[in-house]
Amino acid sequence: MITVKINNVDKSDFINWTSLSVTQNLTNLVDVASFTVRKFGDKTLVPVYDDDIEILDGTTKIFAGKILKVEESVEASQGVVYSVNC
Repeated sequence: MITVKINNVDKSDFINWTSLSVTQNLTNLVDVASFTVRKFGDKTLVPVYDDDIEILDGTTKIFAGKILKVEESVEASQGVVYSVNC
């Protein structure tokens, strides 16, 4: 089971799973991750630059880093969507 933690708090329920992407580089290049979050009323996760991100597969950490970029957009069918790059 994949888990996404932001600032050490499990926020997996807010992630659009079809958008989750993790690229692990075998060279000296940094690993990258991206995902989207859809706004849900008052309980919405609003990602912020420099938040700590951990992505785990079970107990194995597959990504750890910081949010580098957040883009907010409005989509007719989904409302407000945040695109996050780490």
